[in-house]
Amino acid sequence: MHQQPNSHKEVATHIALVDSDATTRRLLSAALWMEGCVVTAGPTIASFPQDAPDGGPWGAVVAVIRDEHRTDPNEQKALASLRHFLSGLRDVPLVVVTSFGSCEAEKIAASIRAEARCGGSLDLRAIRTAVREVVAKRPRKAQLAS
Repeated sequence: MHQQPNSHKEVATHIALVDSDATTRRLLSAALWMEGCVVTAGPTIASFPQDAPDGGPWGAVVAVIRDEHRTDPNEQKALASLRHFLSGLRDVPLVVVTSFGSCEAEKIAASIRAEARCGGSLDLRAIRTAVREVVAKRPRKAQLAS
């Protein structure tokens, strides 16, 4: 799913959004689009290219980890895939969104070098703020769309 940024003047930040639930993906995509991001969303990270669709770097990777399913073998495979994907990227922040904010989820977030974690209920404001803050920490060229 590709969405256009709000501003036609500034090149938007590309976000890779990973969540197995289609409804949550649509909701988070819309929330991040409201922040001016271009969102590419999918159920797993395995199908994402190392570069954003325009060939530039990803601005951030947002991963939803449903900690109530953390013992599910598919969840463990997804985490391993996410770790592998992130190992090929430099300076791309990771924001982890967890369902319940358990201690185990905290350990998972640390193990995959998350720069921000939003736990508990799906708080769109907190997620948008976390993405905005981690992206703002990164040096970014002022690029204008032609």
